[in-house]
Amino acid sequence: MSAEDIQHVLGTKDYYMRLKVSRDATVEEIKKSYKRLAVRLHPDKNTLPRAEDAFKAVGQAHAVLADSQKRRVYDQVGEEGLNGESGARRAYHPQQPEDLFDLFDILRGFQPPQRRQHQQHNHQERRQREQANGLMQFMNSLPILILLLFYILSGMGLDQTDSVPYSLKQDYERGYTEQRITNDWAKVPYYVRPSFRRDYAGNRRAVREIETSVFRAHRGHLQKSCQKERAHKEMLLKRANQYENSEAMKEKASKVATPSCAELRRLNGGSDRKR
Repeated sequence: MSAEDIQHVLGTKDYYMRLKVSRDATVEEIKKSYKRLAVRLHPDKNTLPRAEDAFKAVGQAHAVLADSQKRRVYDQVGEEGLNGESGARRAYHPQQPEDLFDLFDILRGFQPPQRRQHQQHNHQERRQREQANGLMQFMNSLPILILLLFYILSGMGLDQTDSVPYSLKQDYERGYTEQRITNDWAKVPYYVRPSFRRDYAGNRRAVREIETSVFRAHRGHLQKSCQKERAHKEMLLKRANQYENSEAMKEKASKVATPSCAELRRLNGGSDRKR
């Protein structure tokens, strides 16, 4: 803003002329013009003589015109009606909350460079700490998430998808009611729909592929079940070791059956013999 503009602001007593708005301007137009002038006149940015006085003058005009009651008084009797008995020039003291926020927004935009850099540095450090804390919390909860995912997946298998023409378990709800046995050394039982025989009549290759899938799904299910059984047995043994004179508990824990592991050993042994 030039020295002539500063002289214009200080040389007029008309608040509307100070803010360069018409007398029928809306509150939004008044605030917009005030912010524009205040930014250009602020002492941190404008080093011309009397720029600070001009800044206070536009703030004084804004404080009046942005307030509906004060503006009504000003329009009726002028500045004297606002100053009361003294008639002296009214100093700028923001009275409305929005005045304080407007001034704060302006001042915040003109912080000294060193202070801005210091605040930016602190903000960056705070963000880094928050990110580090978030990563640490995630790493701490990762084992729990992995364990939860394992148990979810352990209950899932290829046989649970309707697109697969078989199920490892009898399922009346989905129609897997007829039992079949794989035609190989493993003799794995599985269940199909009543239409299976008709759908795959004469297609031995498709049946062999299905039974190969049955064997793999059955072995995968056994592997997961065996892991659970071993983990349960190890937990019982560790618990027994925590007590004195717990030979009976240890013996009982050692005798806990792991049928899935036994069946898995049978399948793996038969597979080795077949090879």
